[in-house]
Amino acid sequence: MKLSFDLHMHSCLSPCGGDDNTPANLAGMCALAGLQVVALTDHNTSGNCAAFRSAAKAYGLLALPGMELTTREEAHVVCLFESLEGAMEFDRYIYDNMPHIKNKPEIFGEQRVLNENDELVGTLPDLLLVASYIGADQVKALCDQYGGTAFPAHVDRDSYSIT
Repeated sequence: MKLSFDLHMHSCLSPCGGDDNTPANLAGMCALAGLQVVALTDHNTSGNCAAFRSAAKAYGLLALPGMELTTREEAHVVCLFESLEGAMEFDRYIYDNMPHIKNKPEIFGEQRVLNENDELVGTLPDLLLVASYIGADQVKALCDQYGGTAFPAHVDRDSYSIT
């Protein structure tokens, strides 16, 4: 069986994600691209995963909840979870283990949390583009505790790469 997938994408919740990267828009674009398995991996949060999973399900896509965690070394690691509950528990753990620096929306953009209808539920006030207190050597075991797995992002880059 051959599957088409994208396991690393950002929504409008990530400072690097555009305002058009809403959960429903992303799911629709994934379906148009012929993808079958997708994962939403916003920076240091899983806050839009529920809305994305709901939108993806309407298109017949398998959507995995996830996060792109920034380690204390500033390496990016993709973390994927079997369940939304596991992802959200991991989200809370990461929130408690990262610096709380206020976002500057005029510089980094609003970090928008949306519902399944792409309606604004809220914004996250703390900047998500920060290094957590989690070491790269801790990520895999930590993900295991929440029913997930992890793999390095950006292995072909000089910056934010585990290599």
